[in-house]
Amino acid sequence: MAELCGFREVAASQSKMIGHSDLIKLAVFCGFSANHFQFTFLNNARSRNCRTLSMFADKGAEMAINWFEGGRRISKLCMGIVVAVGAATVLWRNDPDPVLSSRGPTMPWFVSPDSCPENAYVRYLWDYDWGGNDPGLRLCFLPLPNGSIPYAVAPTPPDELEREAQDRRDNEMRMANGEPPKLTIQSPWFYGAPEYDERVQSYVSDSISNLRITPELATRLRDSMSTVRWNDRKKAFNEALPWVAGICGFLWAFTFAMGWIIRGFAGIPTGQDFKPSKQKD
Repeated sequence: MAELCGFREVAASQSKMIGHSDLIKLAVFCGFSANHFQFTFLNNARSRNCRTLSMFADKGAEMAINWFEGGRRISKLCMGIVVAVGAATVLWRNDPDPVLSSRGPTMPWFVSPDSCPENAYVRYLWDYDWGGNDPGLRLCFLPLPNGSIPYAVAPTPPDELEREAQDRRDNEMRMANGEPPKLTIQSPWFYGAPEYDERVQSYVSDSISNLRITPELATRLRDSMSTVRWNDRKKAFNEALPWVAGICGFLWAFTFAMGWIIRGFAGIPTGQDFKPSKQKD
């Protein structure tokens, strides 16, 4: 026991100087001190372990998983991705090609800042150099009122000839009375056919072969590019908006429905993420 107290050398050197009873007293004192130190050390260690476990228990209670909040954040993240993709499809688009439109044979080409109507026939000239920054041109062959594409000039119908003659007589009478003549627009008549008809395709090929871009027409094409870009972005926005709104609405409704169903099974009140017994004061 003296070795435990570190008095081995002292006990050996002074064994002759002290009595037997003194050695017993010294051994008992050293044993009591050692046992007291061991008991105190174990109690301190046990107390520290209890405090550590209590701290982790508190942390675990504070870090309880909130599945509802996690689901809401995942839903919001998906909505943000959908909105970002929709915005990218509208903003980051290649510049559209300018548009040249024609109302029929013998009619001049004119610059159209708007896109071609859906019932028009469009021919894309991807590599055509019209004098702009980038090559490419769209030719828009406008349809007749009945939806067919004009391909050749037709003779004026007899009833239309009679109407034009009556208009001329009316204007002569107006001018004789000192009145201004009535404005009349006489447009040529055309034969029309569906866009994939052989006669229409032959007319389109001839129009492309005879196409010549004059400096004045090239200037009008360049001036129309800003309007063409804006109309193209506007069209893309109108096409993307229903998809973005529909997908975001579906995600919101799905998240709400799942939360409502799971709360019903778990007995959690509406609008809360935990049972009342698990909420902190």
